[in-house]
Amino acid sequence: MKTLLEMVDSSKESTIRQLKTNEVSSIYDFHEHHNDVLRFDFPYDYSQRLGIGHDQSHVYCWAEDNGLTFSMFQPTKEIHFVTLKPYLWNEGKWPKTELLNQEDDSNFFAIPNYIIAEVNMTWGDSIEYHWVEQCFVEGLEQERQVRCVKSD
Repeated sequence: MKTLLEMVDSSKESTIRQLKTNEVSSIYDFHEHHNDVLRFDFPYDYSQRLGIGHDQSHVYCWAEDNGLTFSMFQPTKEIHFVTLKPYLWNEGKWPKTELLNQEDDSNFFAIPNYIIAEVNMTWGDSIEYHWVEQCFVEGLEQERQVRCVKSD
């Protein structure tokens, strides 16, 4: 099992990728819709801190302020959102492996192109994930989230 540092980095860099079926574990079937989505490889520690995969079959995602927001909780304001299934992967393993688990491996999301277009992102773009800490101040309440924005 990987160890999770108590402090989460404030940002992580990545690149939006095309979803290629030969780079996805054979436990998943993407043959029907893989051209309608792009792949976002999610940082391991953000997956763990957010709670992805722990009795939760999906995350909520929405376009907001020129970026994407990922949360375990449905948005409290009226906004269009999608639910996304987390898919396991591990950069150090054979891409088609079935030997994956939530404790040791990372997640990726297949995000519909129409959501990505709302924030002017496309495959090949450099992106940054930012951790947003939970806030309990009255009037400013916010669940922990991860924001994804284009890198400069």
